[in-house]
Amino acid sequence: MVTDLAGSSSASAAGSVPVPAPTPPGAPSSDGSAGGGPLDPRLAARVRPTSSSLQQRLPVAPPLAPLFPAGGLQRGTVVAVQADRAGATSLALALVAPAVAAGEMSAERRNELLGELTDAVAGLVLEDNRTQSLAISLDAMRAAEATDDFRDLMFSLEKSGELDRTAESLPSLDVLVERRERAQTLTRPELCVLLAYAKLDVKRRLLESALPDDPVTDSHLLGYFPPAAAQAAGEANLHAHRLRREIIASQLTNDLVDLMGATFVNRLVRDTGREAEEVVRAWLVASRLAGHRARRRPRAFAPPARSCSYI
Repeated sequence: MVTDLAGSSSASAAGSVPVPAPTPPGAPSSDGSAGGGPLDPRLAARVRPTSSSLQQRLPVAPPLAPLFPAGGLQRGTVVAVQADRAGATSLALALVAPAVAAGEMSAERRNELLGELTDAVAGLVLEDNRTQSLAISLDAMRAAEATDDFRDLMFSLEKSGELDRTAESLPSLDVLVERRERAQTLTRPELCVLLAYAKLDVKRRLLESALPDDPVTDSHLLGYFPPAAAQAAGEANLHAHRLRREIIASQLTNDLVDLMGATFVNRLVRDTGREAEEVVRAWLVASRLAGHRARRRPRAFAPPARSCSYI
């Protein structure tokens, strides 16, 4: 359809919808009414009703709806659940959600429980920070005596495509040789990077195995949540948690690597020819016999007094 500058239709292709010329404000329309005539029925059929984005909400699980100001996810907004321990609060919400849905716990009680867990979660966060800082210090001592194990770990991760040594600013073989001649080894920041990648590698291998499904690892699931949360949710809901395997694999990895070091699993896989799952399973048995977890049980956390000062 071709329309002249005045807006009047001068030609129309077959099958096209003629568009009436716009009516100036206040001018009478073709039917004698002011402000323009009725919309062509064929155009009206193509017009879909619209609504403001503020009126559109995405639904969430009913037990979680009371946590959102609008009862759902509102378009154009961001809702975040903040936690210091790898999303511990959001995982706790998922843990008690079935109990709320079944009517075993009210939404009000759930919200109160989350508030009560603050100090317990803070204690677990501090324990995680302590063990990881200790792990780096222990690795610094190991690297001074066995740099080759860290070199092999670095190159093994690089060969599998999990680590980009250049992007992470890790030293090359030539640099390691030069450092050895100067009685130097890996720095703490470099050890931090290797510790993180070693944990990711071990966790991935565990998730690919059947070890997280073994009842012997249930204590790592139970130990992740504060006791009050696990008790309130119930044993059935705890074992039905949708991230049960991931939590077990993550906690078991942290427990092993923080104590035995970033190179432990890679070194034993290299030296014995066994799979990572077998190495971790053997360590788990040995650590239970030695009472490892009992000796490093997290200490109770007490909030600091108001009179204390921080530097």
